[in-house]
Amino acid sequence: KKFLVGKSDLLAYTRAFDEWKSVKLRGLVSTRKFCADNYLSLPALESVNDLRNQFLRSLKDLGLCASGGEDDGQRLNVNSDNYRVVKACLCAGLYPNVSYIRRPEAVYQKTDHGSVLKTPHAKELSFQMQDRLRAAMHPSSLLFDETAFEEPLVVFHEKVHTSRVFIRGVTTVAPYQLLLFCGQLRAIHQENCVVVDEWLRFQAPGYVVSLLLACRQVMDQELAKKLSQQDYDIISSPLMSAVVRLLTTEGVL
Repeated sequence: KKFLVGKSDLLAYTRAFDEWKSVKLRGLVSTRKFCADNYLSLPALESVNDLRNQFLRSLKDLGLCASGGEDDGQRLNVNSDNYRVVKACLCAGLYPNVSYIRRPEAVYQKTDHGSVLKTPHAKELSFQMQDRLRAAMHPSSLLFDETAFEEPLVVFHEKVHTSRVFIRGVTTVAPYQLLLFCGQLRAIHQENCVVVDEWLRFQAPGYVVSLLLACRQVMDQELAKKLSQQDYDIISSPLMSAVVRLLTTEGVL
């Protein structure tokens, strides 16, 4: 679990990859030792690195990032350490692989200082998906023993069915990360809520719902403009700066 960050399997994989790239500069012996010590496959890491460079070239060919060297470093990774922004990208890429965390009924235990809410065991948690199916965390997940989830949702890389249904490649996410990048939104103003794809419901004041819908519409327009005008600087647009701030502060602008 040494690479675990942001309660995310995928961010942990990324952290391990970044550390491997740093160790790689010290030579093959150090690289092999690092992989052996951390149970990592050197050929798999090399393959991931090749794919990463292919994706970067594709983004440049589409005009979604400026041409430059094979890896433009900090210029292309200005938000790479902002895990809330990165999680929003994971939401966009993994959706509709999303579920919300179902906790068991609250149980209180008596202590000398009064009743205290008992922390549920990790195995008592379940994850409900759009098809009403409930899954469990796969034992291979770094979050398998986790019980303290501050965020109400998770996105996952894959669902497997063995003795029961499991999810793995899991990342916890917050509502704004989902609402800004995933699914179709429908406002129910009389109930002060917004619904994603007719199943995920979030309570919010009417003005917040209206702002979310307007933000999504303008984001779509900005992306369409970027695709049609490759020299358009979408990163510097006021809207994108506001979106990054919204994600970073979780709704406090």
